[in-house]
Amino acid sequence: MKKFIVFLVMTVLMASLALGASVDRTMPSLASPGSSVTVKLDINGIQSQDTAMALEDILPVGAVFNDWSISGTSQAKEDITVRQEDNKVAWAFVPSGLSATITYTITIAEEGTYQFGPLVWFDRSGMSPADAGMQTITIRNIVCGDSICDSTENYNSCPSDCAAPVITPPDDDVMAGETTTTTIPAKDDEQQDINYKLIMLVVGITMVIVAVLLLIKRKKAHHYHRLK
Repeated sequence: MKKFIVFLVMTVLMASLALGASVDRTMPSLASPGSSVTVKLDINGIQSQDTAMALEDILPVGAVFNDWSISGTSQAKEDITVRQEDNKVAWAFVPSGLSATITYTITIAEEGTYQFGPLVWFDRSGMSPADAGMQTITIRNIVCGDSICDSTENYNSCPSDCAAPVITPPDDDVMAGETTTTTIPAKDDEQQDINYKLIMLVVGITMVIVAVLLLIKRKKAHHYHRLK
């Protein structure tokens, strides 16, 4: 019986971890030295609304934390606990729904490749995986003419780095700006012959009906004169 209870408790704990929240970090992969880099932490699948949740992000060494904002909580910004220690930034807040978003900005002065540490979060439903959120960002000067088509460049702004867009022709043969003339084909000889025969048949039937009516009228008139 005790083994069954232990097994049941472990199953519940594992299920709570599997159903826990998930956090995705969204940020650019390339930025210029000293430019403002926006990082978004999207929290989804929150299982315990109106219960405190903690989230910590580990910034790259050399990054300067600037400002932040949050959505998905009824708390005012000044009421949210924020802790910054070395290159770690943590928030403790009460989510008001199934999702929340924390947005913050950083700047990195020197060129190089920088790595963000794992995201750490926990609430009543569970805790994050150990390797969640490992990402890198490259800091270097974005220069037109370095043979690299960066995310801020395109063919119009830097044709030496970016290839011309591929224009797919339309499926039909009509190009933009052209006009087409649609010709309704004439009826073929067989159809014309059928129509002619139908017309002649209608005319013939009409003439027969008229002739019969005239004949009946003449007979009635002749019979009337004989009675007189």
